[in-house]
Amino acid sequence: MSKINRRYRVIIPYSEPTFVAHKGIQRKEPFRAEYFITAGSAKQAQKDAIIQFKQDTTHAHVGWVRIPDYNGIEVTVAPEKQIVSDQQEIYPGPDRREKN
Repeated sequence: MSKINRRYRVIIPYSEPTFVAHKGIQRKEPFRAEYFITAGSAKQAQKDAIIQFKQDTTHAHVGWVRIPDYNGIEVTVAPEKQIVSDQQEIYPGPDRREKN
């Protein structure tokens, strides 16, 4: 029996302490990286998102370090995508409201 893959929304909060030290700007909220991952489980989606975060950090071309808060990672089943056009997909989230 094959495992059913689902689409997960993974949010990884992170800080940039070297940016804070350089700019002198302290954020009240952490930065957040959001990923939509297709995986067989929430645990696997989290692992895949962490790998993607590390790759993104490596290729970000910024001079400061990004440190993920592994304890603050949120993993939820992503809402079904809605196809708006051939080029655009929308994933409704908590910030989007349906217009009647």
